[in-house]
Parts: sequence; C-alpha cells; structure tokens
Amino acid sequence: MSFLTDTNRVKDTAGFGPPQFGGVLNARFGTVTYQDTTARALFTLPEGAMLVGWVTNVDEGFDDTGTDLLDLGDGTTADRFAADLDVSALGQIVNGYAADELFVALTEETTVYGTFTGQNGNAAHGSATVCVLYIIL
Repeated sequence: MSFLTDTNRVKDTAGFGPPQFGGVLNARFGTVTYQDTTARALFTLPEGAMLVGWVTNVDEGFDDTGTDLLDLGDGTTADRFAADLDVSALGQIVNGYAADELFVALTEETTVYGTFTGQNGNAAHGSATVCVLYIIL
C-alpha cells in the first residue's frame, strides 16, 4: 500500500490514513451502487488487520423488482465476508457477515470487493456504504 503526503497528513492512495497499532480501532469504507453488478473494489485492508466488526448503511434502497442482494468478498471468493445482505430498504445492516473472519489477523494485504445482484437485473436506484472496523495488534 503506497502512501501520499497531503498538508503534513499521510494518506494512502484511497485517501485513508495509515493504520494505528496497539489495538486502536481503525475503519475503511466504500460505496456500492445498483450499477456494481460485477465486483467493485471498495477498499484495501493491511496485512495483520484483525476485523472486529462490519456495518452497511443502505443510503438509497435498491429497487430491483426481485431480490436485492449484496456480497462482500476478496476478489477470489465473492462472498468471503458477507453473502446475500438484503439491501432493498433504507437502514443499517449489522448482521449477516462471516463470523469466522472476525478476530483473525489477515495474513496479507486484502482488497474488499462489493457485488450487487438484483434478481431480475432491472434495478435503477440503490446505494450503500460498507464499513469495516479493525485493529492491528
């Protein structure tokens, strides 16, 4: 992960500051829309990140005439972190993430991808912000 300097603040190429060590809570976030029907890179987590929680804010409900589902993966496994989150209604999603990915340090830098699937492929609206919370010991 490369870092840039902007007004004496260090940021990575996505605009996030470097992770803090010693158990400090860090966050990364990105946006998925109804147009992201193929995997879209949301953010990259550093090696050693220990995921402690996820939250997805549905800012605008997705409006496919069938189901509206969101998967979060790593580019290899499309639903590594979450499978079939229902993004049809406004609100905050705090359940449905892969429990076995929590409290285990990542062994390599990992990019998180989001993929929207509308059952009938006719969504015209929808936006959600995905956020992960993590620590580095």
